[in-house]
Parts: sequence; structure tokens; C-alpha cells
Amino acid sequence: MAKGKRPSSQLVVVNPALIQAAASEAPPKKKAKRSETKEKTGVYQCNVCNLQVTMGAKEMHENGKKHRALAAKALSTRAKNNEKIGNTLSAVETSEKKIANKILYVKVSRNEDLLGALYMLVYQESIRHALIVVPNKGIYEPQVVAGVMKHLGYSALAIHGKTPSTQRRQTLDKFLSSSSLLLVLTEHLAKGMASDSNIHLQSIPNKPSANAFVILGKDDTPTKSLTPIIPWNKLIMQKATSRALMAKTIHELTVAESDNEAQWIQKLASSSGLEADDENTKKKKAPSATQQKLAALSEKLFLTMGYPLTFTGTLNLKQMKEKMSCVGLHVQNAATGMSLHSTRLSAQTKWLDNAQGAQFGGSWDGSIRHGATKDATSLIVRQNYCSSGKQQNCWHPNPEPAEPWGGLYGKPCGHNEVVMHHLRPFFPQEVVNARICSREKPAPGNDGFDGCLEHLQWKCKANNRAMTIWDSEQWIFIQSDGQVLRINKTNALTLPLPVLKWIMTNFRSMTLQCSGQIRPKHLLQCISYLFFAANAKGENVWGLPQHIRQIIISYIVRFMDEITFST
Repeated sequence: MAKGKRPSSQLVVVNPALIQAAASEAPPKKKAKRSETKEKTGVYQCNVCNLQVTMGAKEMHENGKKHRALAAKALSTRAKNNEKIGNTLSAVETSEKKIANKILYVKVSRNEDLLGALYMLVYQESIRHALIVVPNKGIYEPQVVAGVMKHLGYSALAIHGKTPSTQRRQTLDKFLSSSSLLLVLTEHLAKGMASDSNIHLQSIPNKPSANAFVILGKDDTPTKSLTPIIPWNKLIMQKATSRALMAKTIHELTVAESDNEAQWIQKLASSSGLEADDENTKKKKAPSATQQKLAALSEKLFLTMGYPLTFTGTLNLKQMKEKMSCVGLHVQNAATGMSLHSTRLSAQTKWLDNAQGAQFGGSWDGSIRHGATKDATSLIVRQNYCSSGKQQNCWHPNPEPAEPWGGLYGKPCGHNEVVMHHLRPFFPQEVVNARICSREKPAPGNDGFDGCLEHLQWKCKANNRAMTIWDSEQWIFIQSDGQVLRINKTNALTLPLPVLKWIMTNFRSMTLQCSGQIRPKHLLQCISYLFFAANAKGENVWGLPQHIRQIIISYIVRFMDEITFST
């Protein structure tokens, strides 16, 4: 036998079954069975009987008479408690609804005061969006009430029985999409309509609703569901009635003026350079007696409305006219005698520094551009808008009329503010005689479409720039994110005339110095702080010349603006 090899007698023989068993995985351990004996030996706490029993006796205990009686009693007590809580909550909810849905009313001693009461109610409650419901056969028709409120400075429309269905649908859509509009309609047409506020003129709603008001006439009797409005100032009521009656007369004269349509045609022809110079045309230019009365009454009402209804002093209409002229509130249009509150006129726009149009490539003479005009600039704006693609356009103007304006979207691209912004981007503008057109307050024939304001919002947001624009009613600031901030010019009419002149001079100057990039509110605040801190009188401030005053003001403005934007 060779060296190193084990003898055959030492060989170990292994059973193959053992090798196979060793290679396979061990079987999983079996779960231990739950011991029913231990479980049944536990203790069970009965919350109904407040007793402890063994688990084995649990079923027998729950089937016992005593346990079942106590369980039934507990269920009955719980149901009664839930009923009491429900009744209490229901009573509180009903009480809150009664408080929230109570109907406020005012009763006039004369039916002539109904329109005055309506005006005072809207003024006193700061109502801007509401349904005004009149009887189907009442003293005043919806179109009369809407006309009066329009001349009193509110946006108002009317729907009556003779309103065409298409126009009715358009009016309702405009009311639902607007945040500042009074819609006057009859009881029959008002069924199913909802609004932030409801004002019932000589009519009572069928059921209570939030923000509901009722104005009762002389012979109307209030029901128990009505609550009187307190306080109700009779002196203010007299002023409101006086203004409302003036507005009613203006509305009647406007409707009675048979040549009103011809005036607008003549006005549009004049603005387009198509005015005839024959003798008949010259004779027609002389205003009639009705037109003269309309113009005088419109001016008186507009000047009177410069004073708030709560004003208790003596009215000085001559001084008020100077104040309005100082802030840029123009009383009326000479051609029509119409108040700016009632009708939007063809816009006249200029840059705030009175620069000539030709100086910056404009095709109009002088500093003021008139209305929508097709020129070389408007065609460029139209071409850029149409070629930019709908994906990039955030402005949705009216595409029609197309032919006279160079194609689709030619007219809105020819509006003053659009063209002037293209020539001097983001430079402050001033609409001299009208409101800036917008979707909410559109130009004639532009309902449902974006206006110049939306165009400027789009440009500001796209370029991350701000812009200031003044119109006939407001100082407007468009932020770099497209948000619009407004200040009503009427807020400044309470200031003394010398102070107002000084503030407006510096306001215009400082707006130009910052290129309209600082909010008008901040500018006015800083100018007012400087004025009162220096105890200025008229044009004299510390005896300093104008350029030194402007340096001081600019420092204060920048300091205040940094604080405002940092917060």
C-alpha cells in the first residue's frame, strides 16, 4: 500500500439520504396554538353593569336580564342627550340665520323721495354690486331707475319686458362677471336671480336673504319680517333726494332729445376729419334750449357731487369747479352736455410730460392723440400681436371691425394707450377726458373683450415693469405683476384749493421723476407729510426754490418706498 494512503478498513460510508436531508432547508416553525383555556381564564370588565366576570361567564352575563335592562336604559339616555344637543344647535343656527337674513327697510313720507332713498341707501351701505327690483307696474320703470343711478356716478343697467332676449342674456352675463354694477329689473324678471345685495324698491321679497333691503313708499305698510334701518339721517336724505331729482331730469332730457343720435354721428365725423362746413351744419352747431338746459343741469349735478352727502357746510360750486379742474376731473363734454358718469367719451390721451407725438415717432399733431386711429404705429402693433401667437398673448381684444383698421385686431391696436405705450414703453400717460377702457368699463361696442388697461397689464407682467396712468376719474398704478391699484380723484376734493394746487404740482413732477415706477399713494403720502411738516402756505415751502424742494421730496419718497417694499 502506498505511503500516505489510508487503509481501506478506515473508509467511512455515508448514507445518501442523510446528505440530502442536510442540504435541504429546515422546515418553518409551526405557530403555537392559542390557549383557549388561558383566554377563558381572563377577567372581563362590563362597563354597563360596572362588574368584573371571568371570560368564560361573559356570554352568560350579557344574556342576563339585569345586563339587558341596564343596556337598554343607557341607550335611551344617550338618545335623549343627543336630541337635546341637536335641538340646541338647531336653535342657535336658526337664530344666526334670522340675524344674518333679516331684511332692513326704510319708509319715505313722499313717493318723490323713493329715488333719493335708493341713492342714499347705496351710498350709505357702500353697495357696488346689487340687484334693484322694482314692481312690474310701479311708479318708476327699470330704465328710469338705471338712468338716474348712472347719472349719480354708478354703473347701472336695466332689463325690462321689451328688452330683446339676446340683449337680456348679454346684460345678465355682464352683471355676473362684473364686481361693480347695479342691475335694475322687475319682480317677474328677478325670480331666480341671486346677488351680493338685493334692493327692493316698493316691493317685498318672498323670503329672507342676506343683505336684503326694502324701500317702502308713502302708502306701503311694513311687515313683521322687516327691521328698520338705524340710523337714517333725514338731512342727508334731503340732499340725496335733491341730487336724485336732478339726475331724473337729466335722464328725461337726454331721452327726449330727438337729435341725440345725430349729435354722436356729427361728433364721430368731426373726430375723423369728415366734418362738413356748409351753412346748415354751422346752424346745427348752435345748441338748442333743451341742450343748454341739459348742459347746465349736468354741470350743476356733477359739481354738487364733488361734496359728500355728509358735508354740512355751504356749497361753493365755483371753487369746486376749480378743484375738479386741478385734479383733472372734467365736468362734461361740450358737444353733448353729458356727464362723464353717464357715457364714456372718445378718449383723448397724452404723455404726462405733454411731449409732442412727432417727437417720438407719432403721426398725430400736438401732444394729444384722439380716439382709435389707424396709423403706421398701430399697424406695427397689430402685426406684432398677430405674429406672436396665441400662446404668448395674454390680451384678448375685439377682433372686429377688421376692414377699416388694417385687418383683425386693428382697431384695439390703434387705441391711444396701446400706440403710445409702443412708442414710449411704460412712460406715464394721462387720459384727459374719459376713463381708460377696460373689460369692466369697456369702450362703446367692446363689451366682453379686453381693453387698453388689460393690454398694459399684460405688458407690465411680461416685462416685470410697473406703470402709472391717470384718467378722468382715477390715478391708476399697474404693478410689475399686473395687479391694478386705484385712487379716486374725488378723495382729494376735500382739501383746500391752495393746498390741492401745491400737491398736484409736486405730484405730477415727482411722478415724472420716478418715471411712474412708484405708487401714486406713496407719492401723495410723502408730499402731504412734507407739506404739513413744513407748515407750507401756498407756493412757499421753507423759502426754498422748487428744485431744492424736489430733491428733499425725492429723498423722502425713496426712503418711504424702500420701507414699503421691504415689508
